[in-house]
Amino acid sequence: MRRPAPVFLARRAYRYRRLLDAARLLPIAGLVLFMVPVLWQPAATPAADTGRGATYLFIVWAILILAALVISHRIVTGGTAGSDTPGNDVRAALPDPAMPGPDALPPATPATVLPGSGGLPSGAAGSGGGGLDPTAGAGR
Repeated sequence: MRRPAPVFLARRAYRYRRLLDAARLLPIAGLVLFMVPVLWQPAATPAADTGRGATYLFIVWAILILAALVISHRIVTGGTAGSDTPGNDVRAALPDPAMPGPDALPPATPATVLPGSGGLPSGAAGSGGGGLDPTAGAGR
């Protein structure tokens, strides 16, 4: 009986997807790290022990900013940084955000503003009289 061949994932595509996973998990990790001072036992003194907690939160905040900077830089450069082999771009397989998907809405048409509508486009709520134009409802 033959064993199934192991699934081969390109190293760059694998690392790129793990970077995307890290970017998705960074806010959750930040929330968990921000909640750590809540678990600390208060000091034996009656004075407030906020200095240590504030220092911890500032350091975690700075580390999260640096981690986001590093992760976003590596995501932007993708698999193309240092890539000498053609066809090894991991972003080529990803959908282009500039191209609309199959469920994209048709482009909006410019609205026409009718005189006496108070600046509202035709068909807008309140364009049938009233609004900001005091002369719009005259003649009723």
